[in-house]
Amino acid sequence: MSSGLIISGMACAGFTDEGPWPLPELVFDSSHAAMKASGVTKSDIDLSIVASYDLDDGYAFSNGASTPAAAGYMSSSYRVTDDFGVALIGASSAIKAGDADVVLVVGVNPLQSADLKKQFLHDELVSNYSFDPVLFRSVWTTSSILMAMHASKAIANGLTTQERLAQIASDEINRGRRHGRSARTVQVTPQDVLSSQLVSSPLTQLMLPATIGGAVAMVLVSDRFNAKNQRARLVSYGASCGAHVLSNEWLTEPESAVREAANLAYSRAGITDVAGQIDIVELTAASPALVDPFTEALGASGVSREKICKFGGVRSCFPRAANGGVRLLDAVEALELIGKKGGQAVVHSMGNLTGPASATHSVHIVELI
Repeated sequence: MSSGLIISGMACAGFTDEGPWPLPELVFDSSHAAMKASGVTKSDIDLSIVASYDLDDGYAFSNGASTPAAAGYMSSSYRVTDDFGVALIGASSAIKAGDADVVLVVGVNPLQSADLKKQFLHDELVSNYSFDPVLFRSVWTTSSILMAMHASKAIANGLTTQERLAQIASDEINRGRRHGRSARTVQVTPQDVLSSQLVSSPLTQLMLPATIGGAVAMVLVSDRFNAKNQRARLVSYGASCGAHVLSNEWLTEPESAVREAANLAYSRAGITDVAGQIDIVELTAASPALVDPFTEALGASGVSREKICKFGGVRSCFPRAANGGVRLLDAVEALELIGKKGGQAVVHSMGNLTGPASATHSVHIVELI
């Protein structure tokens, strides 16, 4: 199925122990590498879109810091304070509408500290601030606490156990520890996961996403543009917003928004049998208690476990606003590893500023060219 959307080049910058990296440097390095891989120049770029979080990047003038580095100077550009997946939908829409033929999409997460404990406290503070617009007097409310509440309820209802959560986390960490973008490179056991720092019962530090600094850039082109390089085809997409924090849906059924976004993407792509038509599944489950519900919501329960988050998912690498880009890059690399031309992957991504509540979920179907 031809969608008219071609992923011409992808690249990343950062994703090392060094840092913190300056935001403009991450954006420029990843953008330059993606454009070089695509074979396009700045004059070819019709639109550039950057995904970043103001509170994360520490700039009150984020547009001014990121736009020129993303080839947006003296040309059309905008920034979204959401996940890369949302920015990618904006890029796809612009091409579909005929407003652009070449779009550069960048997601960036500059770490504030090389000290992981300080960075975690920073992330928790940012998360707490993020609840202010949606919850009056959001005292001690963070994404980790909401995820712990969901995991506790799942355990109380007999749907899982803390030991099961530790097994899921250790499996994902070990699956991705040798990958070049992994933030966790040491093999662990379920007991290691249980023994790590308790964040909010029943979740421990190693059960949470492995936050890392970095940027991902992608050149998306229309089939009207004579691209020198064609890496993959973006077949379809869907999006949905999670329930408001004041409802209880995020606690009892956080996967409902994933299911809605997936159904939209599948219907547009003509996918009726996920296990039979999808070769790779990438999902963003910030808590191991979300892995099974999100997998079921994607219709991927029949997909073998080794095809789901092949490089460890968010337990291996989670660059916050750039998360959707990493999940997409992981999916394309996994398809290339299989070596199956025409192979398809489903990529689910979301931000984690407010955990399972009020988050925008995006689902993309990508096909290897």
